[in-house]
Amino acid sequence: MTISLLTWLLLPSALMVSLTLSSFSAGLLVSSTIILTLVIIKQQTVKISVAYLMASVISILWTVVNNYSMGSGDQTKPVLTILLLLLCGFAVASMLKQEKEEELQRSLKIVFWTLIFIGLAGTLNLLPLGPYQHLNRPLPPFSEPSHFALIYAPIACSYVLVCKKALRPFVCLISLFLSLTLPNLTLLVATFLVSTVSLSNRQIFTTISASLALSIALIASGTISIDYFLNRLTDPDAENLSRLVYAQGWESIASALHYSSGLGVGFQNLGSEPPGQAAAKIEALTAGSLNRLDGGFLAAKIIGEFGVVGIILVFSTTVVAFLSGLELRRQITKNISTKKDEYIPMCFTYTIVLELFFRGTGYFSPSFLMFLYFLPKALKLIRRRKSIRALSDSRSIDSNFI
Repeated sequence: MTISLLTWLLLPSALMVSLTLSSFSAGLLVSSTIILTLVIIKQQTVKISVAYLMASVISILWTVVNNYSMGSGDQTKPVLTILLLLLCGFAVASMLKQEKEEELQRSLKIVFWTLIFIGLAGTLNLLPLGPYQHLNRPLPPFSEPSHFALIYAPIACSYVLVCKKALRPFVCLISLFLSLTLPNLTLLVATFLVSTVSLSNRQIFTTISASLALSIALIASGTISIDYFLNRLTDPDAENLSRLVYAQGWESIASALHYSSGLGVGFQNLGSEPPGQAAAKIEALTAGSLNRLDGGFLAAKIIGEFGVVGIILVFSTTVVAFLSGLELRRQITKNISTKKDEYIPMCFTYTIVLELFFRGTGYFSPSFLMFLYFLPKALKLIRRRKSIRALSDSRSIDSNFI
């Protein structure tokens, strides 16, 4: 399973850069073929979830609606492509689900430390070879640190919940170190998300103290500069491409909703709406466009393409992510025994907020496709935990009354 998981998470990025592709779709297709072959060899089954069926129906229906209302082009090929990629994506989740607890924990450990090695190699600029030499801030096999962060977040979240309790602060600190030295704001947010659900109340204070000491030491030694983060969080007049891409995403939402009268511009049609000021600035700086098709973050793409329905989907997903985070936190604070079929779905639904609101790569994302598979399981776990707590509270009230 370790090979399959590494193939799914790393190969799409490597192929996208090596073949100069615009998305992960071709890499995901190759990865899925390899994984499905392994599934067949092991005589395992690939299951189709409710989320897959829902995503399929919504994509097809919205394609038909927009083709009729806006005269959009034929969307048959994109719909069939995403359905195939979603189906193949479930092969990975099926392998995860059918592995023994010990094997799963071992695979998580190997994948996590592989990602740590990639991150550390990136801080030393050891791996940029071949086509990676022409990229601005590569982190091979990823084209940029933000893509690394999207993969790292759910894996780190899953691993930190199964590793030894004493190791959890170290995992958070090494994540902080990578986010500061690479540097990358998305990875910094991922570190915060992981730390929030993994540290006990006692560990939070010590980890915050160690984090401050680490940050001060790195700044004082000149290893890092805080200008990277300041340019993204302050100084609105700074011509920072990351800031402009993010602003462009919000402009795309407003433009697409107005242009389509709230229906959205149609599945895989983001970028057809009139551009805003941020897009004009980007074109002036780069003599081209950046992230017009994916919106820069997933919420922009979903809302821009599905309109009001997209707003509902994004809001609902955000609520599920918040509830998943609360459940993961309860497992730590109350020392609840965590099973593999509980922590992995929660981690993927919890960390999806990174793709929703910070940095997205569209629907063809390894982590997003796995999120779709795990979503029904996470919802089931949230409802079950809520029912258990309600029953426990009821019994407590009855006991006090007696």
